[in-house]
Amino acid sequence: MNETVKLAQKEIANQLAPYSDNVLLMFFQKIWRWWLGVWSYFTDKKPKLAKFLLTFFLFYMISNLVTVFQWLLLLFIPHFFGMDLAGQAISWPGTTYTLFGEQLNFIIFGYPVLRESGEVIIGGGLGYFYSWLIATFLAQCINFPMQRNITYRSKGNPWYQAMWYLIGWIGINLVIWIIIGNIAEWNQAFIGIPREVMDLLNMVIQGGIAMLIFYFIFRVIFPDVHKVAEQKELHAISKKVALDEAEKAGDQDKISMLKRAYEKALKDAKAMRKLSNIKLAEKNIRSINSTCESKIIKVISLQKHLDKAHLSKVEKSEIKRIEEHLEDAIAIALNAIVERDQVVKESQKIIADNA
Repeated sequence: MNETVKLAQKEIANQLAPYSDNVLLMFFQKIWRWWLGVWSYFTDKKPKLAKFLLTFFLFYMISNLVTVFQWLLLLFIPHFFGMDLAGQAISWPGTTYTLFGEQLNFIIFGYPVLRESGEVIIGGGLGYFYSWLIATFLAQCINFPMQRNITYRSKGNPWYQAMWYLIGWIGINLVIWIIIGNIAEWNQAFIGIPREVMDLLNMVIQGGIAMLIFYFIFRVIFPDVHKVAEQKELHAISKKVALDEAEKAGDQDKISMLKRAYEKALKDAKAMRKLSNIKLAEKNIRSINSTCESKIIKVISLQKHLDKAHLSKVEKSEIKRIEEHLEDAIAIALNAIVERDQVVKESQKIIADNA
């Protein structure tokens, strides 16, 4: 390998932070860098699919972590309300019906009292109902900001988004209570699943329904900022057209009203376009850094492969083939580094100009 290639390889290697001396951390660093290479290649080939998969993965993982947190809370909170509230049934509207000879309550809103050997136990009744509300509310206080800031990276009005999120949470709970309340009734009458298992089943039901409904709610309250910018620009154009028509007609009252409407629409459109420009620039920085790092990792990987080939004393033709691949990878990585520096510089300027 010639000196130019060796120098280039050294320059490329210096672009990456060295591995940790800790063996465990080094192991995860290697896995992470391998994954970066795979993911970068995939995002280059299928950008829309990659964006969808990343968003759904983050949404799914955060939702499940929050569901586990909620389940853990429900193991303990009912004990704070004690036996008195655990023994008070809440089963609105309380309409009775008979199933397999057992008289049951149809529950839309509430939870039955739980008993073992005829004795009231913690984990049901009004105590469980209150515990559920507290646990699910606290869980959503974690879920909402994490989904907003990590999964969707939203920059919209947080109060407006939180309002619709709260409405969604209330609606979801109304649906869930119909399901889990009546399942608890049937379990008490016919099956007898332990309370802890029922809590887990309730969490699975709640988590599944909540994820399904919240996924579509998030699509509404966390819209694609680029599409919103386009919509606001089209809205501003429509206001300008209406203003021009009013000016041609000479209607002064209408002109004054439409002028204010156009100025507001134009201001909103410019603000959203600035936000769109910032998000696009930030995305470009993340993407080019990831792509560049994957090219660097490929060079390092090929060099290790070449070193092993030398030690294994493989045929010269095979070593020559690996060296050629390495030289090509170095050239690609060097170009990627130059492109990265240029894109990062341009993107940072865009962010500064639109801030």
